[in-house]
Amino acid sequence: MEVRQDFTGEISRARHRLIPVEEALGFSVLESAASRIEDDAVRELTAAAERRVNVSEGPLIVVEVHPEPGGAVLIFGLCHTTIDGTGLSTLLEEVAALLSYQELPPAPSYHERLRQSPTTIDVVDPAWLRRLSRARPITWPEKTDPDDGSFAFLPITITADRMAVLRDRSRRLGVTRFVVVLDTFARVVHDVLAQDFRLGVCLSGRTQATIRSLGNHVRALPIPVDDECVQEGIDGVLSSLSSLRAYSDVPHQDLEQACVRLSGSQQPLFQVLIVWQNFPPWNLRVPGVEVESVALFPLQAMFDVTLELFPNDHGAQGWLEWDPRVVPADVAAKLHADLEAALQYGACGGGVDQPRPDLVPVVSRGSAT
Repeated sequence: MEVRQDFTGEISRARHRLIPVEEALGFSVLESAASRIEDDAVRELTAAAERRVNVSEGPLIVVEVHPEPGGAVLIFGLCHTTIDGTGLSTLLEEVAALLSYQELPPAPSYHERLRQSPTTIDVVDPAWLRRLSRARPITWPEKTDPDDGSFAFLPITITADRMAVLRDRSRRLGVTRFVVVLDTFARVVHDVLAQDFRLGVCLSGRTQATIRSLGNHVRALPIPVDDECVQEGIDGVLSSLSSLRAYSDVPHQDLEQACVRLSGSQQPLFQVLIVWQNFPPWNLRVPGVEVESVALFPLQAMFDVTLELFPNDHGAQGWLEWDPRVVPADVAAKLHADLEAALQYGACGGGVDQPRPDLVPVVSRGSAT
């Protein structure tokens, strides 16, 4: 399954329906390797497993066991459309429990939500749709550097001291740290590109963080980043997020068609995405088994530019990734430098300090000991 900058095709066309377990889960034990499977090979195997995922027909989750001398590589291939970080944490914990011969707690039903009809496009404010449709596709500068693949990234770090500053500022503004970072990222991209654009934002549909279920709780939806949004600062971002919630259940294809109708041209819902990976840590603990996590980057960028951050007790780590086939390296470097400077040293956004309500691929290598 290839999903890139258009955010169309299989993901956006998928309709709610129940898939039998035998179709939803793909499990296979592969032939034993003669020697230890190196990380580069694991990366290729992971990409192949992810390509087997089909959000329309199944399987929704692909699990592969690749035996190797002294252990095995366990690969989970899945899509954020069908399982979020909290769901994956739950999945790994329950796999570990079963391998440890423990009983699982009762699973909450997710079927009722799937049976509900999605919200229609009629709930979306026409003025908001017009504003969204006015943000044209990003025109990237012409590339002068040679093509160096389909994925590139630079690390992003927010130190503990700077995170404390962001936390204090978010409290004064009555928002979360994510909103402050979202506003900063939107401003940096708008300033570097000198054009309006649509920014994809991932929102969690979990009403409670304690709900232990695997279903589709995450929606990636666009907000317009234009002069109006930038001038209003934090208040502009909050207004956009408020409008985003109004159509969070509207099918992607309906939203996309409405924008095409108003703009008169086919265009992607968004080409730039921000992801705030705020979920419990993944743990796969099995007595008698040593587990080592292997950090792997994708073989292909899903969108033109993506900012992905993982907040923790010591600040936040992540990366700015981009597609070298469409984004020039010097532009990506400028985005990275300006974003790091804004996050580490710059003031983030404007707005009035007042209370507001909060907004709120893993590979494991196991060996028997």
